[in-house]
Amino acid sequence: MSSPKREPIVGQFVKEIKGHLQRVQCMDLVGETVWSGSSHGTILIHNATTGEYVSKLQAPGKALEEDYIVCVKAVNTFVWCGASDGTINVFSSLSGECKAQLLGHTGSVNCLALGRGTVWSGSGDKSIRCWDAESGKLLKILTGHTNWVRCLLVFDGRIWSGSDDSSIRVWHHDRATGWQSRALPLSESGGAKATMVCWSADDRFVIGAAHDRKEVPFLKVWDGQSGAVLHTLAQHRLRVFVMDPHPTDSRIFLSAGYDGQVIIWNAEAGVPLWQHR
Repeated sequence: MSSPKREPIVGQFVKEIKGHLQRVQCMDLVGETVWSGSSHGTILIHNATTGEYVSKLQAPGKALEEDYIVCVKAVNTFVWCGASDGTINVFSSLSGECKAQLLGHTGSVNCLALGRGTVWSGSGDKSIRCWDAESGKLLKILTGHTNWVRCLLVFDGRIWSGSDDSSIRVWHHDRATGWQSRALPLSESGGAKATMVCWSADDRFVIGAAHDRKEVPFLKVWDGQSGAVLHTLAQHRLRVFVMDPHPTDSRIFLSAGYDGQVIIWNAEAGVPLWQHR
């Protein structure tokens, strides 16, 4: 008689995926596969369950340029890849063929986010662009940040954007005046740079990761409606580049940084629940 299948313990190491020859910049879950982009200009596709290698794609352009593949995002049956030369390459998730190359940004495409039938991109040219998800047509350009845009979050008609200008901006669309934004300062003294932003499961909280001018990292928790700061969390010792909310429990989110720490937090209370290094 076979023994029952054991479920992984929370926090237990499950799988290591190898293959890239240079730094892994980004990844996204695409159906039953994981797409990861590197600073060598390559995209590797692995089976999400087994970790087995599936295929390798080469993004058009300067393959050896540093930080070439900066972000990837699954969009319907396509995968959008932002590059450091300002281009967005659109691949078929079925064939791996590059179907389009979207031009317009004059700085690195640092982040991609999904809206309703749209894809939003943030760039080193300080702008945010909105594209039609099906045709790739440019629909809108938002300006307001005074430095690189590093991260984006789009939900329910609102956009949260994090920048090197020491702010998180909250954007909303008004029928009379168009897109408007207000800046939420990351620090009173300035000099802070945002790296990540995410929602909680029920949209009560927005969590942002940043570091100050001395490279000291911190997380901020905002009220998702009012924008009021609820908590400033300073458990990490080096930059945070991974954050993910719990899929059902709105209080819980995870962060991971270059200090090797993985921390599970209670956003409501502003306290760590579990740490691993």
